[in-house]
Amino acid sequence: MILLKTYVIDNLEINCVQMEPDDLYQIIICKNEITKETPLKLFIPPSDAYISKILNGYGRTLGLLHSNKLIAVASVVFPKTGKHNLGNYLAFDDLLLNQVAQFEHGFVLSNYRGHGLLKILLAEQLKYIETKYSFFLSTVSPYNIPSLKSGFGIGQVIKSHIYYHGFERYVLYKKISNKCSFINAIKCNTIDKLDFYLSKGYVAVYSFQDACYLMILEEESYETI
Repeated sequence: MILLKTYVIDNLEINCVQMEPDDLYQIIICKNEITKETPLKLFIPPSDAYISKILNGYGRTLGLLHSNKLIAVASVVFPKTGKHNLGNYLAFDDLLLNQVAQFEHGFVLSNYRGHGLLKILLAEQLKYIETKYSFFLSTVSPYNIPSLKSGFGIGQVIKSHIYYHGFERYVLYKKISNKCSFINAIKCNTIDKLDFYLSKGYVAVYSFQDACYLMILEEESYETI
């Protein structure tokens, strides 16, 4: 592990580290604990072999430690033109596919949820991604509220609504160096209307305060950071 930063969150001292191949076993233990308590429709656990592949160069894995225990993990991958690149769902050509960084999986032990740990890991990953890539993509279950909030919290928006490995998912999307403004957004509260607007080139976020989707045409929504 390589120590990147130390946080104090709700009186907890938490170390953010970059995970290395020798850390595989700790990640597997953490993953297995979460898999026992989380339904598949919310979290599809990665295989041990795939975690190892990411640690060995396919991507980048960060973890959070409390009292030397691994309590949260977030991995991104750089799939280039591979078939698992989410840009394929967005009709990206090869040039754009090569500019994609993709959030592959993230999990937090149940006793440590509610502290915004996944958002912290995503923000740390984004600092690295912003220096090398143009897009940050991910999938998330429409019913996984904490993960949606984490994605929205770092500036991702809903770009598409798909079935991924047989499970309903939103494709979350962030164009690096830009942010979306939803000041003049259209509001709706049904998946059917959301799908209609997405098909017309809109992007969306979900307003938990207003209990509705906020949508705006993508090309009209960007402000340069």
